[in-house]
Amino acid sequence: MPLEGELSVPYGADYYPFAILVAMAVIAALWRRNRLALACWSVIIPMAFTHFLFAGQGWAQFGYRFALDYYPFLFLLTIQGMGSELRWHHKALIALSVAVNLWGVLAINKLQPLHALGLDWATF
Repeated sequence: MPLEGELSVPYGADYYPFAILVAMAVIAALWRRNRLALACWSVIIPMAFTHFLFAGQGWAQFGYRFALDYYPFLFLLTIQGMGSELRWHHKALIALSVAVNLWGVLAINKLQPLHALGLDWATF
């Protein structure tokens, strides 16, 4: 029961946007009769579903380490979706992805995030 002033959100609602986008991608693959996309989604969906049920997110390895099981299939879908030409927004998203990953690695390994800004962010 939520406290006064708290929003009551259904359990798992944070996955709804992801599930909607995946459903739209699968419908598009069915509509276009794209066998590669359907094969990739048929591997990604059950594997991701079982990973989402596991409580350990692997933060010590920076990121959801179990997602490495299906990343190759996501990369295939990404490459197929980009087509033959990289446009400016593709390059911007790739650069942003590299920057976010670099920031995460540096923050965890070099900037001692447990005591950043004089605060204890995580304790064991």
